[in-house]
Amino acid sequence: GELPGNDRLYLEQLRVEQGESQLPEVQLRGVARGIEDALTLNGRLLRQSPRYLVRPDQIEQLNDDPHYQVRFVVSSAINNSATSLNEAGDSLP
Repeated sequence: GELPGNDRLYLEQLRVEQGESQLPEVQLRGVARGIEDALTLNGRLLRQSPRYLVRPDQIEQLNDDPHYQVRFVVSSAINNSATSLNEAGDSLP
């Protein structure tokens, strides 16, 4: 999966953590032009694969930037034991 290739979202931070007893986790922090853009990103990530356990952590309205009005934080644990739809031979919607 890919992030949309446009100026609707701006990724500020990508963090990957690997705990000894936990699933690896990826966290995306950024800003979006509007709430719809942040919600669309959440929806795309949720549909990507059963390997990714997506948790939309935060969507917050910003008042100091006229172009990017929403801050978002999305976390996802990576479940290596799950089979993705692509690996099973099916196509993603």
